[in-house]
Amino acid sequence: MLMSCRPDKKPTHPLHPRSAMTPGLTHPNHTVTEEVMEEVMEVMEEVMVEVMEEVMEEVMEEVMEEEMEEVMEEVMEEVMEEVMEEVMRR
Repeated sequence: MLMSCRPDKKPTHPLHPRSAMTPGLTHPNHTVTEEVMEEVMEVMEEVMVEVMEEVMEEVMEEVMEEEMEEVMEEVMEEVMEEVMEEVMRR
């Protein structure tokens, strides 16, 4: 257990959440400046946009492939029907 010079105060570790809320008790390397936070948010936004574009591109490719398959199936069915009709006529 941590010992305290002041018995009326509970000792806190520098990384304890209660310490983080008290100015002066946090470790200087563990603070995040507003500038750094803005940079992080900008990078996150850029990455999100890139990922969304990639995902949308993949989705559109899949949709187009499925639609093309459906269209090709319909066309082949029609062609086969016409071929069978023509064969029956002859």
